Amino acid sequence: MRQSRLFLVLFLLTVAVIFFIPQTDVDFGWHYKCGQLLLAGNLCIDNNFTYYLPDYKWAYPSFLFDGLLYLTFNLGGFVGTSVVYSILMTSFAFFLYKSTKLNKFVFVTLFLLSTFFSWNVFGFGFRAQIITLVFIVLFLALIKSVRFLGYKMLLITPILFLIWANTHAGFFLGPLFLILFVTCELVTLLFGLVKNQDLKVISYYKDKTLKGYVWLLLLTLVSILATFLNPFGYRVYTEIIHHGQTPLNMLIAEWTSPKPLVMLVMIILYLFFLFLQFSNKKLLLFGSAVLTITLYLALTANRNVPVFFFSYIVFLGGLKIFPSITDKAISLYGQKFLIILFIIFMLFIAPFIVANTVKNSTYNSYCTNSDVQYPCKAIALLEGKNVSVYNRYEWGGFLIWKLPTAKLFVDGRMPAWIDPENGKSPYAVWLDIYQTKPGWDEKLDNLKTDFLFISPYTYIDLELTENPEKYRYKEVYRDDISVIYEKGL
Repeated sequence: MRQSRLFLVLFLLTVAVIFFIPQTDVDFGWHYKCGQLLLAGNLCIDNNFTYYLPDYKWAYPSFLFDGLLYLTFNLGGFVGTSVVYSILMTSFAFFLYKSTKLNKFVFVTLFLLSTFFSWNVFGFGFRAQIITLVFIVLFLALIKSVRFLGYKMLLITPILFLIWANTHAGFFLGPLFLILFVTCELVTLLFGLVKNQDLKVISYYKDKTLKGYVWLLLLTLVSILATFLNPFGYRVYTEIIHHGQTPLNMLIAEWTSPKPLVMLVMIILYLFFLFLQFSNKKLLLFGSAVLTITLYLALTANRNVPVFFFSYIVFLGGLKIFPSITDKAISLYGQKFLIILFIIFMLFIAPFIVANTVKNSTYNSYCTNSDVQYPCKAIALLEGKNVSVYNRYEWGGFLIWKLPTAKLFVDGRMPAWIDPENGKSPYAVWLDIYQTKPGWDEKLDNLKTDFLFISPYTYIDLELTENPEKYRYKEVYRDDISVIYEKGL
């Protein structure tokens, strides 16, 4: 008992340290400003940040996250966001630890490996999509608990969906998986697969009466309707459709496929899950369906990798991996081994991680130590000016935050928007200009662009350097990170 408690405490402390990292999300700035508007009584519905597509109304329901981020940063700065992120992920780990039926050594090992392979997503810090990951796992664990705790556990679902639908656009996975759950239960009932002696199909819903299924369908309907209780109503779903129609994998790095090693690991785990079902003579129909969907999402977009890994942990707990005697031995000696590793980590590695996060959680370090490198010195030239600024895409969120009086060209909200004039993504239009494709200067002139705020030695910078008189842009600032051009008469 003492070993188990020590094991849990050290595991949670390790998770807390691992996720105590600096905030590096390029979308931090616009989320912060939307949170500020929310607490001032205004919703981030109208496009007040850019002069390109100024009338666009974006149906993106991240209000609760934006408000939380705003309050967190105002109270604790970047260290505060790191603390909240650490607490959230530690609580997430504790919930999974307590709810899983897996051998605790196996669970912790899988949790840490899943974190490692998902670090391209986790490494950005506290983001809205992390909330979606937590909600997905909570919802899947809730459905699994119905088998043991009764159908009344599902009464939480409408409330869960209501909060989720106002936190992150990934909420649509909730209704999708709920409909999938009902479908799997009906398939199990209609085809009588539960009585198959060769392969027992696991049914989570025990009330097999007509009344029970009517109640389940009614609850599903109410839960789905709860997602429409947001400032946009049904339009949140049209925004999701836009994301599906836009080739984001050709535009944004986190929407590209993961590295081959990560893909191979996920496929092996998926096949292992199928193998365990047949060896256990148990078919987790719902679990297999969810993992098939999440595997597809993860293989096509790097940002979805954590969804597969942690959904996998939830459903793997319903299958026996080792014989009972072996399972106990692995748990006993495996815990001792990990306890030693955790102690070494806490003594020799954790202090450096904590110190590094505190050191890199100042405004100056945020400017210089991120992969993007924000133009914190250059913004002084444009502070307080009501001007239109064509900006580097990755700086959009930062400039929204630090130059509230300026109007930008593009930011992280816009890749899935559609320009009604040409049917293109604003990101694609921005890229055409950045690469000085034919008509790039005319597009900027038509939009009445006052300044260009870009990185040095890019296509557009080199073109303007070689032909300053042709385009009538005058260089007014330059350093190693940024260059600013002002439009002349």
